[in-house]
Amino acid sequence: MTIEITEAQWDAPPEVHAFTTLRSGGISKPPYDSLNLALHVGDDVVAVTENRDRLRRQFLLPAQPVWLSQAHSTNIVYADRYIAGQAADGAFTSTTGVVCAVLTADCLPLFICSSDGTRVGLFHVGWKGLVRGIVKQAVGLFSTAGGAMAWLGPCIGPSAFEIGAEVKTAIEQSLQTHPRCFVPAQDGKYLADLYELVAGELKRYNISCGYDATSCTYTDTDRFFSYRRSKYCGRLASVIWIEK
Repeated sequence: MTIEITEAQWDAPPEVHAFTTLRSGGISKPPYDSLNLALHVGDDVVAVTENRDRLRRQFLLPAQPVWLSQAHSTNIVYADRYIAGQAADGAFTSTTGVVCAVLTADCLPLFICSSDGTRVGLFHVGWKGLVRGIVKQAVGLFSTAGGAMAWLGPCIGPSAFEIGAEVKTAIEQSLQTHPRCFVPAQDGKYLADLYELVAGELKRYNISCGYDATSCTYTDTDRFFSYRRSKYCGRLASVIWIEK
C-alpha cells in the first residue's frame, strides 16, 4: 500500500522538501493502524521499523529522519549532533541530506525555512510548548538567515480543541492573542484555535505562514491519528530536509 502525505503548501526553494504523513500505508495493527511511526506508544517495534523504512524508501529520503524524544519542552537541537534519547521538541539544520522530524497526534508541526533554502527546522507545538515559548525560540534560529517562511502542518482543529479556563488564562498571559482564538463551550470551557494561536505568534516576529484550515486531526478519522479521540493510537510524522 502506498503511503499518503500532505505537503507543505509554501513558496520554499525547490531544494527544500517538507510534508506530513497520513495514517495509511503501513503495517501496524489496530489501534495503531496503519502507518504509525512512533516507538513510544506501545506498538510492535518490528512494525514501526518497517513503517519507517517504507517511508524512507518511498520518498527517497537521503537519510533516516532524526527521531526526537519529545516532551512538550522548548528544547531545540541541531539535528546533525542529536544524541538519541535527549529530550527535544524541535530540530534544525543547514546541512543538505539531514532529515528533521517530529511526531504528532493533535499537536501542531511547525515547519520553518529560510528564504534562500539554506536552513530548515521542524518544531512540535502543543499548548504547553506554545506557552513556554517554543515558537519564539524557533524563530530566533532564523533571525540572521535573510528572512524566513513557515507552514503549519495538520493539528486538532478549532471545533475540537477544548481547553479549560486555566489553560486559556495561561495562553493569554503568555501570548498576544485575538478574541477569535477562543470560543466559549460548555461547562466553563473554551474551544481554542491552535492554528491561529501559532500564526499570531509568528506574525509578532514578522514570519509569514500558511496552513490548511480544513485539516483537523480529531475529526478526520480516515487520514489522521488523534490522541484526544483515541488515547491508544499511532503518530504522524512530519519531515523536512534540504536536498543535496
